[in-house]
Amino acid sequence: MVKMSKKKTAHIISHSHWDREWYMPFEYHRAKLVKLIDDCIELFENDKEFRTFHLDGHTALLEDYLEIKPENREKIEKYVKEGRFVIGPWYILQDEFLTSSEANIRNLLVGQAVAKEFGKSSKIGYFPDSFGNAGQMPQVMKQAGMVAIVFGRGVKPTGLNNAVSEGYTSQFSEMYWQSPDGSKLPAILFANWYCNAMEIPEDGDKVYWEKKLEDATKYASTNQLLMMNGCDHQPVQKNLSKAIESAKENYPDCEFLHSSFEEYTKAMMKELPENLETITGELIGQDTDGWFTLVNTCSANVDLKVMNRKSEILLENVAEPLSVIAMKLGNKYPRQMLNYAWKTLMKNHPHDSICGCSCDAVNEEVKMRFQKSIQTAEAIIKDNLEYISAHIDRTGFEGCDAVFAVVNTFAKTRSSIVTMDVDLRRIYDSENLSGACLEIRNSLYRGEYELVDKNGNIIPCSISDSRVRFGYDLPDDSFRKPYFAETVTVTFEATDLCPMGYNVYGIRKVKKADVARKAPDENVLENQYIRASINRDGTVNVLDKTTGKSFENLMRLEDVGDIGSEYTFVPVPDDVAVYSKGDAEIELVRCEDYLTEYKVTVCMEIPKSSDEYAELERSTFTDIRNRRGGRCKELVTIPVTYYISLSKTGKRLDVKVEFTNTAKDHRLRALFPTGLKCEQHKAESVFEAAIRPNKHKDSWKYPAGCEHQQSFVMMSDDIGGLAVSNIGLYEYEIVNGDTMAVTLVRAVAEMGDWGVFPTELSQQEKTLSLELSLIPFGDEAVVYEEASSFQSPVSAMQLFGNGDSTFKNNQLIWSGDDLRLTAFKAGHDNNDIVIRWVNYSDEERTLTVNQTEWIDNLSISNILEVDEKVINPADRKWEIAVKPYEILTLKCLK
Repeated sequence: MVKMSKKKTAHIISHSHWDREWYMPFEYHRAKLVKLIDDCIELFENDKEFRTFHLDGHTALLEDYLEIKPENREKIEKYVKEGRFVIGPWYILQDEFLTSSEANIRNLLVGQAVAKEFGKSSKIGYFPDSFGNAGQMPQVMKQAGMVAIVFGRGVKPTGLNNAVSEGYTSQFSEMYWQSPDGSKLPAILFANWYCNAMEIPEDGDKVYWEKKLEDATKYASTNQLLMMNGCDHQPVQKNLSKAIESAKENYPDCEFLHSSFEEYTKAMMKELPENLETITGELIGQDTDGWFTLVNTCSANVDLKVMNRKSEILLENVAEPLSVIAMKLGNKYPRQMLNYAWKTLMKNHPHDSICGCSCDAVNEEVKMRFQKSIQTAEAIIKDNLEYISAHIDRTGFEGCDAVFAVVNTFAKTRSSIVTMDVDLRRIYDSENLSGACLEIRNSLYRGEYELVDKNGNIIPCSISDSRVRFGYDLPDDSFRKPYFAETVTVTFEATDLCPMGYNVYGIRKVKKADVARKAPDENVLENQYIRASINRDGTVNVLDKTTGKSFENLMRLEDVGDIGSEYTFVPVPDDVAVYSKGDAEIELVRCEDYLTEYKVTVCMEIPKSSDEYAELERSTFTDIRNRRGGRCKELVTIPVTYYISLSKTGKRLDVKVEFTNTAKDHRLRALFPTGLKCEQHKAESVFEAAIRPNKHKDSWKYPAGCEHQQSFVMMSDDIGGLAVSNIGLYEYEIVNGDTMAVTLVRAVAEMGDWGVFPTELSQQEKTLSLELSLIPFGDEAVVYEEASSFQSPVSAMQLFGNGDSTFKNNQLIWSGDDLRLTAFKAGHDNNDIVIRWVNYSDEERTLTVNQTEWIDNLSISNILEVDEKVINPADRKWEIAVKPYEILTLKCLK
């Protein structure tokens, strides 16, 4: 045991936990932020004893401030360099579970870049109020050069009276936190929260200090006590210097310092006991009673969650890879545009924003930012595709009316259903647009077309009748050019698309009779991997032909009342769940060689809202644990339609769910019973497929057991299992030991937390379009690949004129069991290609990367893209050992 001095040191850290938006809109909070920073500057200038102020770990606050007061930038830089304003390491304080693995990394990259502009960054991984903490964060923080982690939620300290601790219970507020890969850092829990020394009395009141020091000492493993002087949106304490002096006079046996996290952790780490507890993996309140994990923010305002995931998909899986491809072909990498899109998106990633636990005005502003980020990403994608199209060989299609390419930015060879509009001809005539329209309209081709590949093979497809379409070009070197076009819509399965590569196709006129197609068995979808049959009640039975396993009655809907808030699902006492039943409407909408699709509609008759007593409880701020409201007697009928499809080569069933929500105060879920006997399951989290028990511990008293997920949740036994993938549906629960329940919508009437904040828009009375995919599997690697593919759309663009053939396929060739590629981008501040993988396995895997024209001169880096270690290939290949759960970043040096 390290010998410690008996004298306590109280490290008083001035801060204000700054939610950029929450119970008030962003601009209201920003007005308070400007006043806060102005007051800090005044204190720095006039009070030499007021040494430092911690700006809550996120650098976006400085940008927010300087948009109002740009004249103070030099002062901000001066005080950052002096260590008086402590900033970073993040750009924003994100919710870890509702932001993708890569979004968490970009948050650090941007945060570090902004901090560098102002002088320097904190080396403390700061998670003051994350609604749970992802298990890989110690690895992420260690790669980023952090020396310690400070966090607020997920661990329940038991204090000194319990000599033995286990699992996720820590004996002290200080501990080690370790990722599944073995990365470990010292971690400090806000055992008394981040306001345990707010509003310190100027007169050194002994009652105040006796309580505060006793509370801090109760959990401290050293004589260094962490005293947080601030709270949510707390104004800076202007008389703090006098208050500290008074405390020193009244408590001479305790040293009081106006301190910083850097000073505190340095002193604390010198005194840590040798047998300090090590906690491992994700911290999600597993040992608490469950009431305040805040996991149900995963399903609040689900429309925002879907927009978030689609924004991330466009940036990570399409815009960035296309930008690399275009860069290698000679285009300039759109770094500033991508940075703007990421910053705009990340401003929606603070927990009160992305979690949807804010007032209606905030949720509406979040929606606008998503639209801006999506629009920017789409503009980047369009520009890159136009550039790339000039470098694709289109010889062999001379007899075709139109030629187009499908580009695959997914990391593996794949097949994908493609639907795109193709112009067969265009007439540009800005002086006589009406005449151009009539000319097209009067000469539409009414015959048939066929689709061919570069070898002249006919590709099974559906091509619509031609129609008239208005469009316009926006050339870089001339005025806009409007046109009318004869357009068709083509749908087909593009197969054998290589990673970061493309296939070319042509459309040509053909004279042929309709081909008779064999109708499938009634209500059946089938290929070489899967046979799915739709039952009369709309549920689906799935047979995995590779394992022989069957899963029955999938996609049953369940509706229950919810008298809680955006933060917390609160079930109605003695509620009777409503399930989809009776005869469903089942319609075969597509029966093609490449795709079978059914439309299924079921009707849910459910209560229109909660009852008057529930409303009374909301308006009087009744504790959510004591609510007894019910559901009203009036019923509404909600038709729920889902389209289920299976492609010819597909290993998954894609499901698109559509309905208009006309009920309030309820939760609608889709159920996926597996019939499997297993004690645990896996759900994707940040850089891992987290292993979780199917049942919570006995300490869990909350009447639900919902969990976070990213792109999938899965259950299996020794033979195989079933995974459910999603786009933006982050909440699930394991019920009855074998059923995965995925939340589709949760409609509530209030924000919750510390006051009465009605949120009518969070009732989600709107039309929702949601996407799921069912993946039966024998090998978990199938899930990792199919779930990733589900979230990686292909890109298609029409080809005009002649290409120079410089875009070659097979520029990224790699292999590795259980490895998932998460990034293919250029460096944050250079044109090196950055490629990142994570090993989802608990065993070491070998990553093999082939040397190509683009992939050469590789080095091993880290998440901040620094500290390169050059590695040499053997026989034009690199073989790299990837440790269990390791996050590996490679750079292809330019």
